[in-house]
Amino acid sequence: MSRFFFAVVGLFTLSCNSNKTVFEENPPFVIQEAFYQYWLAGVQEAGRGIQLELTFESIDPETTPEHLYFRGQKLTLTQDKFSEKTFRASIKFPEKEDKILDANPVMEMNNPRPTLDSDFPFELKPDEAVIAYAKNNKTRHFKVTLTKREAMAFPSSKPVDNN
Repeated sequence: MSRFFFAVVGLFTLSCNSNKTVFEENPPFVIQEAFYQYWLAGVQEAGRGIQLELTFESIDPETTPEHLYFRGQKLTLTQDKFSEKTFRASIKFPEKEDKILDANPVMEMNNPRPTLDSDFPFELKPDEAVIAYAKNNKTRHFKVTLTKREAMAFPSSKPVDNN
C-alpha cells in the first residue's frame, strides 16, 4: 500500500512542474546593461510608453535574442543599427478611451471591458523580464532584472527663454 501511495504522490509532483519554463543559468551571453524607461511625448496624440534596452558585453555568434517578456507582454527585440550588441523593444500605451461615469450604473454598461492576457507564461515582478533567445534552433529563456531610468519627456516645442 505504501508503494502505491508514493507512486501516486510522485506522479502528482512531476505533473505539477511539467508546464513550468526552465530558465537558463549560464546563458551564452553576458549582459552589460538592461534597463527600462518611461517616455512621454509633448503632444497628446503622440502618446506615451516604455522603452526597453539590453546591451550585451559579449554574445555568442550563434545566439539570437528574439523576444522580451515584460509586464504581461511579449515584445519583439530589434537590433540597434549601430551596435550589434544592443537590442531594443518598446511598449506604446493605448490612448485612453472615453468612458461614461454616472451615478446610475446602467449608463456605464457600454463602457469597454478590460482584457487580460491569460496566456502569459511567466510570473514576473514589475522590474523583471525574460529574454527568449534562439541557439541551435532551440528557444531558451533567461530571467533578468531591469533597472529603471528617469522618465524621458519630449517637449512639443523649444522652451522660450524670456531672460
